[in-house]
Amino acid sequence: MANADDLADSIQFLHHRPPFDQLDEESLLQLCQQLLIHYQPHQSGRAISADQHLNIIRSGAIELRNRHGVLVDRLHEGDLFGISSALDQNTQGLTIHTLEDCLLYRIPRTTFDQLMQQHSVLSDFFRQLADRRQNLGPLDGTTTHPLLQKVDDWMSQRLITALPSISVQAGATLMTDARVSSLLIVEDNQLRGIVTDRDLRSRVLVPGLAVDRPLSEVMTQTPTTISSGATLLDAQWLMSERQLHHLPVLKASKPVGMLTATDLMHAQEDSPLFFIQRLSREHTLEGLQRQMAGCQQWLDRIRQQDNALPLLGQLYTTVMDGLTRRLLQLGEKKLGPSPMPYGWLAFGSQARREMTLESDQDNGLILANEPDDEAQRYFADLAEWVCDGLNACGLRHCPGDVMAKNPKWRLSSQQWVKQFDQWINTPTQDALLFSTIFFDWRLIAGPNQLQNGLRERMQQIKPNSQFLAMMTRSALRQSPPLGFFRSVLLTHSGEHKNKLDLKHEGIALINDLARLHALAIHTDAQNTLDRLMSAEHHQSLSSGLAQDLRLAWTLLARLRQRVGNTGDHSGHWLNPAQLSPNEKQQLKAAFRTIKDAQAAALQTFAGGYAS
Repeated sequence: MANADDLADSIQFLHHRPPFDQLDEESLLQLCQQLLIHYQPHQSGRAISADQHLNIIRSGAIELRNRHGVLVDRLHEGDLFGISSALDQNTQGLTIHTLEDCLLYRIPRTTFDQLMQQHSVLSDFFRQLADRRQNLGPLDGTTTHPLLQKVDDWMSQRLITALPSISVQAGATLMTDARVSSLLIVEDNQLRGIVTDRDLRSRVLVPGLAVDRPLSEVMTQTPTTISSGATLLDAQWLMSERQLHHLPVLKASKPVGMLTATDLMHAQEDSPLFFIQRLSREHTLEGLQRQMAGCQQWLDRIRQQDNALPLLGQLYTTVMDGLTRRLLQLGEKKLGPSPMPYGWLAFGSQARREMTLESDQDNGLILANEPDDEAQRYFADLAEWVCDGLNACGLRHCPGDVMAKNPKWRLSSQQWVKQFDQWINTPTQDALLFSTIFFDWRLIAGPNQLQNGLRERMQQIKPNSQFLAMMTRSALRQSPPLGFFRSVLLTHSGEHKNKLDLKHEGIALINDLARLHALAIHTDAQNTLDRLMSAEHHQSLSSGLAQDLRLAWTLLARLRQRVGNTGDHSGHWLNPAQLSPNEKQQLKAAFRTIKDAQAAALQTFAGGYAS
């Protein structure tokens, strides 16, 4: 590097970048004199070569993909790449792709080798970083866990079908001869219904129905189905939520297979279905507590895996949904039949299926009608039984009292719609605070039609509404912890001195942004990552910003998981000093992404005005 200004600039730049900040002034000067400046234009869809150089990003951004084309890392200003190639250990077949025009500092291979020989601190740094790069998993949060395998890998492709017009006796004979416990009713290549062993017992044998009646009279019409491309975890949710044992599999609207609860158990022995089935066999609160203690140990084992996201939150939520349903069943046995149809609503992280072992309760009851005094007493007792039971099993009471045991959150479906109307039409600070909790909601027990009114009301929110503008400004009251010089700001005193709050200064901010966009585009997506994908699809978020937010959320959630593994009961206070240099750079990039997304939301939903 001959130009004096370029030399001074490179020294100033590397002086603050690990691992070069460990070099003395003379060594840093000698290194910078050997640097090559390289301009790399963006080439969409094409990989670039590291050319046996160690590359330092001076400006721009690149991403690393494995040999399958899966994104495993995204790098920005100050990050390094080409290390594995320089060390001759690119066994993962990582390829490099520009996201924008890049200006690179390049260290030639001979200079790199000399650095490795002369400075052990650099040698250790580069080899550790190269090892981490070779073990990178997908950055979108996917894992190789068995529950994330595709349904069509485990379904039975041996379809036993019948026309709806054949007799019950003929259908039962088909099932017996084929040794199957279910029969798909198909006409014109379309699934019309399903008949199971249980249907034959409960709908034919017990009532004494004549066996010459057509199957159409006893089949379950328009049964719940699943796509062949869905995951086993998706199948578990459906089976758990709707208490199913057989799930017809469709491809292009045509039946192609059958998935059973037994198939799922063979696929994954450590399955939430095991715990949910065990919970269903317990008849006392003490028995439920014993089962949940075992579940906590199982989840702790999964949490030790660095690539367990977003699986951990989904698994824990599935089990907690099952526990809630079992408590409701036991409550009805204890109190008698309910005086009217009702549903149990989950809010917050449980609604998003993003629970952690540190989560607390957020729930409510939705009733078919406005209750009289007797019904009020019944549902008050039921809610107290369930909420206290959840607390006894490890899901703490909500410190803000957002629980069904609070009469404010036991409402009829019409009252819930009126409550949402009030929050939307009169967006006070309290209303905006409640919206961050209640606008993430999911019915986990009860008739689906109870929630129709709420869904219709949410569909009426307009992207340019005053409510979304106020909600945006409220969300932006908290910003990521970045200083003027893009340094991460830490707590200066108290119990959490020199730490940052991953939850409230990071993850929650992305959750808020995802919720904003979900409301604006009227998507049914509930999970944060799904909402961001939907926002990208509807062009509410730019493709680059949506992808960066997903990567940022995944990084912050992984770091939060790591904090939980250390025994920190809060689960979200991180000491950045414990991070590797590359992780620190990624953390800064994540916070910058959040800041950029907040600015974009302010422009989109609030006309650019912060107040």
